[in-house]
Amino acid sequence: PGCNSTCSGFPFTRLSMSGNLSDDVLVLRSTDGRSTRQLATVPHFVFMCAPSELVSGLAAGSRGMLGLGRTGVAAPTQLATAFRFTKKFVVCLLSSESSNPVVIFFGDSPYVLLPGVDVSEPVAYTKLRINPISTAG
Repeated sequence: PGCNSTCSGFPFTRLSMSGNLSDDVLVLRSTDGRSTRQLATVPHFVFMCAPSELVSGLAAGSRGMLGLGRTGVAAPTQLATAFRFTKKFVVCLLSSESSNPVVIFFGDSPYVLLPGVDVSEPVAYTKLRINPISTAG
């Protein structure tokens, strides 16, 4: 663990606490949507180990959160830097009957689910907007 950092503004718990900011090797399974590819590695992925109280309001079975904002430590930024692709992500919410009900794509399209289903066209896009009035504590 590295330095301590203070988290603020977790709306589901309304708590602010400090936790350990750290980095470790992140290994992800990569795919082109047609076949599984080699494991992709980010040697210094920055993350935070937060007290369990900060994640107590999440859905049952959740073990943490993934930052998808505009910051330098958000997952899209770290992955785009590591793999040299566009700082863009797509979250696909699939039916609850699916064995993987949520899929996240990072980078530019095509967005292809195994076994070769291209979901690039039916994806609805919503740009991330910056709140002009800070609500941070």
